[in-house]
Amino acid sequence: MRALARAAQSRSRSPLWVYTHAWPAWGGMSPPQRAFHTSQERKRFLRWPNQTGKTRSGAAEAWWHALGDHPFRDVAPAPNIGSILCADLKNGWSKLSQKLREIQPPGILHPECSYDEARGYYFRGKRGIGLINQSLIQAFGSEQPLTALASDTVDWQWIDEPPKRSHWGEFRRSGYAKRAPIWVTLTPIGRPVEWLRDIVTGNPQKGHPPLEPDWFELVGKLDREHCPHRSQQSIDEQIAETDALDRAQRIEGRWEGFSISRRVPGFSEENIIGDEEVDDLIIEEIGWGVDWGEIVGNTIHFIVGWTGSAVYVLGEWSPSDRMTEAEECRALRAELLLPWGVDFDQISVARGDSNSAGRRGVASTVNQLMDRAVARELGRSRSPCPLRPPYKGPGSVKARARILSSACIEGRLYVHQDCQRLIHTFRHWMGENNDLKHPFDAAGYICEHWLSPVTRSGAPYTLVK
Repeated sequence: MRALARAAQSRSRSPLWVYTHAWPAWGGMSPPQRAFHTSQERKRFLRWPNQTGKTRSGAAEAWWHALGDHPFRDVAPAPNIGSILCADLKNGWSKLSQKLREIQPPGILHPECSYDEARGYYFRGKRGIGLINQSLIQAFGSEQPLTALASDTVDWQWIDEPPKRSHWGEFRRSGYAKRAPIWVTLTPIGRPVEWLRDIVTGNPQKGHPPLEPDWFELVGKLDREHCPHRSQQSIDEQIAETDALDRAQRIEGRWEGFSISRRVPGFSEENIIGDEEVDDLIIEEIGWGVDWGEIVGNTIHFIVGWTGSAVYVLGEWSPSDRMTEAEECRALRAELLLPWGVDFDQISVARGDSNSAGRRGVASTVNQLMDRAVARELGRSRSPCPLRPPYKGPGSVKARARILSSACIEGRLYVHQDCQRLIHTFRHWMGENNDLKHPFDAAGYICEHWLSPVTRSGAPYTLVK
């Protein structure tokens, strides 16, 4: 009862006071938020899912710094200058202002500073906040030209949501002289953030250290620990209603996942495997996928394995020089198939692009020419694995990308670490008709055979690499 009484009493106080001192269920900070605020590091990074209070945490820091009075650390005395970088100043500043407004202490705004729900805070005709103690909070956006980010030396900085790579350094430049504390609050979604991961955490799986040391990073999840003010039912409903492509980031705060710029957003480091993982596989079917290119280097072949529950892209190979179909068939067999203990007669499904019909000025498609080459190579009248064209109707590329992305998230698609062209494509291809499209097409043609809703079955086959 005493706790309830104290909490009830605190609700009549400043919202920022409530956030600082009240129990989490009554509007106070959660234990993860407290860990963020109490950290003494100059550079702090809050990588949390949506609706977990990350922006509220950033807003509290902004008010404490602008007031020159932080409950957990020493800050620059007032008056001071701070700057905030949001993803979109025109539309994002009003939303960010709403979060600031929710915990704004009363009586601190300068007479010339106003707040409007549609426009946010404005001070002397510009987006920003002026305080009665003469502190100034500047507002910037990643959609602005770089020259607009030029600023006087500042005492503190806050970045909310992923910025553009070009704006990161320009924004931070104004804080270098005073070694200004900086905190970042974001859900890694909406823009490619691999560059930001390299800066803050590096790539531990590959042994790459962070480009900038000494970041204090907190990673959150959508759960009761981070959201004690929410019911378990509301959390469960949000998780269930979040698209599968978005869950890694929106629910778990992970680096990789959906991005407006990537066509295979579900692919992450977890989908890359090595020889150890392959050694234990029991493959039910072997597949072969190819995208033909008229330019040397554009043609690419993949061999994949189907276990009955997941597809494993095992190897890739491209001709390094112009070859006849017979030469390409022999090289493919020697360079890609036989090292895995596979030959053409073990391949149950083969898909090849049909767009390059008449690549050599003849009437037959390249698929047909390769089928004949395989038959001659094996001394047979027909190829045991005839190449069939994939479906390429309207919307097929987007549909194929979504199938692959979902499979990555669901643990139904893995890529061997030696398939570097495909890994690079999954990480970076944005849908253009460029060199990255060839690996996507070749792998997608064959992988979707099993990843589509239609089920297939075959005789088990054990790899011998």
